Amino acid sequence: MNPSTLIAMLVRSLLLAAASVACAVQAQVAAIPGLPPSAGERPTVRPAVMLLILPAQSTAFARQAEAVRQGFMAARAASGDDVVVEVVEVGAGAQTLAGAMAAANARGPAVIVGPLPRSEVSEVIEGGATTVPLVALNFPESDGIAPASMLALGLSLEAEAQRMARVALAEFVAARG
Repeated sequence: MNPSTLIAMLVRSLLLAAASVACAVQAQVAAIPGLPPSAGERPTVRPAVMLLILPAQSTAFARQAEAVRQGFMAARAASGDDVVVEVVEVGAGAQTLAGAMAAANARGPAVIVGPLPRSEVSEVIEGGATTVPLVALNFPESDGIAPASMLALGLSLEAEAQRMARVALAEFVAARG
């Protein structure tokens, strides 16, 4: 399975999860005792917000960040779900990860997706600064206790090393042939 298909599947799952959370919240609000329903009015439901924290375009991870961003936007468009995806860039002149996480927690999105670099995932774990469900796009550099609301997705170091070895071997064979 190619990486873009895998990203699209992951994004679709995340969008569905965010929409599910939004529906569950709407159902809980509608079931509040003593809250009379409006006559003939449907309550206005804000679409679920998914915050995507990615490296800034001026960083070494700009290409990977752009691929993830495009994958999220394509999956959102294809899903037809009423989910808002907001992109926040961090690093290299943009805001810091700590600042982005604090602002994200204050805004209260349904889910935060990111960060992408291992060092930033480690920073989130060390800081423990998230109260919102978080899907990290990589594993941390070191062991640590992740917040209970965090899920890390990514390639293991072994899988990355195997891929790099295959690419290097293919380039070597191509250069000799």
